[in-house]
Amino acid sequence: MTLIFPKLVDCTIHENGPSGLISRTDGLCVLPINATIEKMILVLWFWYIILAIVTAINLLMRIPALLSKYIRALYFPNRIEARELVYSSNFGDWFVLCQVGKNINHRIFEELLVGIHRKLHRLE
Repeated sequence: MTLIFPKLVDCTIHENGPSGLISRTDGLCVLPINATIEKMILVLWFWYIILAIVTAINLLMRIPALLSKYIRALYFPNRIEARELVYSSNFGDWFVLCQVGKNINHRIFEELLVGIHRKLHRLE
């Protein structure tokens, strides 16, 4: 990390000398902001690794739901209408219903599923 964020650098300081001419002095300059940035980047790397692991776990949990209607049906209330609705719908419909179910009351969601099931069977 010291190659990317050096903490000490060689610098030239230009000063007015006693005779009025500009004199150059070589020295070492300390860059404390680079030490801070180095620590922030280290924390971000660990944060990105944690996020990648959590994302991979979430993806591995979604793959079975993508492949099996039986597993998709387990996400819904244990009612016959809800199970039949999941078996007759595709993945996109199931995903939208899951998002709705996360954002409304459980009882209202059950009533919504029953209502959708009844409406679909009247149309057929």
